[in-house]
Amino acid sequence: MTNRQWIENTLVTNNKTTRDFRHIEGAGSIEDVMRKRHTPDCCYVYRQAVKAGRNRYENAVDQETDETYAIAIVTRNIRSSGGQDSSDRAEELCNKVSEWLLGQQPSADSGMLVYRGGSLASLKNGFYIWIELYSTSGNRRAV
Repeated sequence: MTNRQWIENTLVTNNKTTRDFRHIEGAGSIEDVMRKRHTPDCCYVYRQAVKAGRNRYENAVDQETDETYAIAIVTRNIRSSGGQDSSDRAEELCNKVSEWLLGQQPSADSGMLVYRGGSLASLKNGFYIWIELYSTSGNRRAV
C-alpha cells in the first residue's frame, strides 16, 4: 500500500464514525480535483511532491526523502446570515483531518506525518477548495 493510499484509507476509516465528509477519494493532481464533479464537504488525496536529499556515498545510494501529500477539502462557497462562511466549514474539516493524520506513521519505512500548511486553491463554480499539506520522511537506498 502506498502512503497516499494509507492516508486515504485512514480518512475513510475515521469518517465512518464521524460522517464529517460526504465523500473521500484519491486524485492525481490539483488539476484532476478541479475537473471533478464535487459534492460539498468532500476531500481528495494526492501526492504533491517528493524531494530528495544528497546521496551520502560514492559507491552506494542512501538519500533522505520528503514526500508531501495534499488533502483538497471542498465545501460549498456560501456565507450564512449567522456570519458563518465557507472558510469556517473548511477549517472545521481541516481540524478533523489534522486530528486523524498528525503524528501517524503511514508505513514502517516512513516517518510520522507532519503538517506543512494550507492555502486556498479555488473559489469557482460555487465551491471553496482548500489544500492542506502533510509530509513524511523516508530513505532511498541501493548498494
